[in-house]
Amino acid sequence: MENQEVYKIEKGVKEVVITHKKALDEAAPHNIAILGNIDSPRKWIEKRHFNFDGTTLSDPFAHVIDEESHVLIDRDNMEIKLCFNESHPLRRGSVQGKLILHPDFSKWKINTGESWDHKELSEFIKMNRSCFETRQDAMIMSTELSNIKVKADNEYEKADDNRGSVRTMIAQKIIESNIPQAFKLNVPIFKGTAKTTFEVEVYVNPGNYSVTFVSPDANDIVSEIKNKIIDDEEKAIKKIAPELVIIEI
Repeated sequence: MENQEVYKIEKGVKEVVITHKKALDEAAPHNIAILGNIDSPRKWIEKRHFNFDGTTLSDPFAHVIDEESHVLIDRDNMEIKLCFNESHPLRRGSVQGKLILHPDFSKWKINTGESWDHKELSEFIKMNRSCFETRQDAMIMSTELSNIKVKADNEYEKADDNRGSVRTMIAQKIIESNIPQAFKLNVPIFKGTAKTTFEVEVYVNPGNYSVTFVSPDANDIVSEIKNKIIDDEEKAIKKIAPELVIIEI
């Protein structure tokens, strides 16, 4: 958009035209900052123009992959980040991809240290029976937890050193319990991945019989899947754009 001012001047000059245009910084686009799934940087690289030869682009504001681009890989946070046009204030941008745990996995609070009350857990299992290998397994576990039965025996031990010191110890021994020792889930670990079956161990709090879920299998699977997905994305990016600098942080 532009405005013109016209001034008529005598003595041989017919008119002077002054044109007003918007400043460049007002017309410039906003910097790009995208957060998506782990494959977002690769998809951006696949579709965007490459300009590694140093030629001048016809569009001064084009967001391209060029010699001022790099990729950062953060395995601990399960992230891949593409940064492009590093030094250009008007074309700088980033596309960040992140691996996200699937809700069907994270809602079980596995390996988090969080505990479940057995009544609360019974209702939760009933409403999430699709996460089990079979619905029958889920309903059996839900029923048992809703009517928890624990038979315990306390053993007392007293020690006296005849010097005024005394020590009393109480050992609780569970004789019978219907709380399961373990069960199996069949859920996706990360968003966009297939379902995986793994065992979950049930730890029981001796004070109130609340339970905590622990799964070495799930921990191994998370690590293996995470590294495989990130490795596959890194290989794909190297194949598409071998000139890009890739840095592990």
